[in-house]
This record gives sequence, structure tokens and C-alpha cells, in this order.
Amino acid sequence: MNENIVAKICVSVNQTLKEQIDSKYKEELEKIMDPFKDMTDAERVAYENKIKMKLKMGKRLMAQEMNYLKIYNPILYRTALRVKLAKDKLKEQLKHCRSKEEANDRIMQAMLQISHKDPDREYLLAGIRETANNFRKDNSYVRLPDTREEADKQKKNKTIECYFDDEQEDEKVFSPLIEIIETMPVFDVVQ
Repeated sequence: MNENIVAKICVSVNQTLKEQIDSKYKEELEKIMDPFKDMTDAERVAYENKIKMKLKMGKRLMAQEMNYLKIYNPILYRTALRVKLAKDKLKEQLKHCRSKEEANDRIMQAMLQISHKDPDREYLLAGIRETANNFRKDNSYVRLPDTREEADKQKKNKTIECYFDDEQEDEKVFSPLIEIIETMPVFDVVQ
């Protein structure tokens, strides 16, 4: 009879432990899925204002901030995605510019494409300005010739051309290493 009582107590304790573990597991899983769940309303407002300020300054949002917007403010999340896509598009276009004049034209074109009626205009312009400023600070911008004419002259002065990608055969890429190798003397083998 004592064994029966002990067995019942063990089952009861095991069941209680299992329930406690399950509840802890669920709590931890919820924290992982929604790390902002424990925020107070004041903390949420402050956090959202911080995110808005970053967007207004054209800064890049962290993954955690994007996740917060995705869960709690889908409208601002959509805006943040639009800004990110506009910045990425401009960065890609600027990579292929051959002169400072062309780069500035691309930046102006990106800014002019944003409608005055666009509700996200402020954020989009800030993102484009931030991308443009970062590009102008970059060494690749500093090395660019000032005008398209200077870029064309530099291109004509280069004698050695190489293609790094079959898809870009129209865009000739010049490599100083290949130029040096090509100008080195060639020795014939004497037999």
C-alpha cells in the first residue's frame, strides 16, 4: 500500500514538474518570438520614436528594429522597406558610374523620381541623401573623373582591356596588373 502512495506521489510530482517545464518553455519561446512583449506602452512609444528618427536621418535600421515594425507598426515597416529598397537601388547604380558628374546625375534622378504627394517622401529623400553622402566619402567616388568627357578620355588612353564577366562585354574593365604584365619583355626560349 505504501508503494501505491509513493507511486501516486511520484506521478503527481512528475506531472507538476512537466507542467512547470512546459510553461517555462512556452514563456521563453514567446520571448524569442516577440522580444518586445514585456515593453510598457511608454517604452514602445519611445522605441518607435527612435526608429522614426533613424528613418528621418536616412540611417539603416537594424534587424531587431525591422522586426519590431513588422509586428507592431506594419505601415512604418512598409515605409522602412521602401527606403531600404531605394537606397539599395541607388547604391547599385552608383557602383557603375564612370564620373562624378554621372554619379551626381543619378542621385538627382533618384530624388526627382519621388513624388511630392508620396507620404513617405521625407524618409525616402533622407535615405537617398544618406546614401549619396556615404558614396561621396568613399574612395571610389574620389577616384572618379569629374566629367563624362574626362572618363571617356581615360578610357581611350587605356590600351589593355579585359572582361571579367561575359554579361558585361559592353563595359570594358581595365586592370593595371594586366597592363604591367603586357608591357613586360617577352623572352624566347633558345634551343
